Amino acid sequence: MNTTIEQLLFQVEKTYQEQDASALARLHHPNARYAKLSGGYAVGRDEIQDYLPEVFEASPKHVQSETILRDIETITPDLAIIDTRVKHLHKKDQSSLGIEGFTTVAIREEGEWLVAAVRGALVSTQD
Repeated sequence: MNTTIEQLLFQVEKTYQEQDASALARLHHPNARYAKLSGGYAVGRDEIQDYLPEVFEASPKHVQSETILRDIETITPDLAIIDTRVKHLHKKDQSSLGIEGFTTVAIREEGEWLVAAVRGALVSTQD
């Protein structure tokens, strides 16, 4: 099965919302780098899977997130840089809690797009 970058992003968002560390790690390249909140990187699927529960724990339960695709820049047919924003809303009243920006590097191997690297940063505390 050949995947598209959009399918990869959908699966990343879905497995993140489900807090399924194993499934989310499998969407990463075996040598992927995932920027840690505390600095440094989790490198490789095993380290990423072990680190993701910490990411999930840092996500408040009263927050719902909406991912907005801003740009996909295809560098080569098998390499792309993806720019997304994640808007965080309070589940109760939908008030904005901030926006994070993510840069993701995706590579295609054997027809499948995988996350090769991801890094996020707070963009705004307001809409």
